[in-house]
Amino acid sequence: MKNTEGLLEEQLSFIDLHLSRLKCLSCMILGLIKIRTVNLSELSLCFRTEVQSLSCFRRMQRFLSQVAFPFDLLSKYVWKEFQGKDPAVLSLDRTNWKFGKLNINIL
Repeated sequence: MKNTEGLLEEQLSFIDLHLSRLKCLSCMILGLIKIRTVNLSELSLCFRTEVQSLSCFRRMQRFLSQVAFPFDLLSKYVWKEFQGKDPAVLSLDRTNWKFGKLNINIL
């Protein structure tokens, strides 16, 4: 039986990422679900690995700064998964962060 991270990596394989980046993304997603925060310091504690949490923290920083997430592929994947099934509800979320004096508004 595969672990949760492995199953999530399979589901995310439609994204053209190197395996190490795919593993980082799946760990981040599972951490978000488990810890319920976007704080990278706290997320780094839930990586199931032998390395120090500071290394996981830096790994996530590199991932977020270097990887351009393909939202067009994500929307096609979601559409494909729900096509032909019972009616589904798609919800949108909006958040606003402050980075210094800069407002970052994500829908």
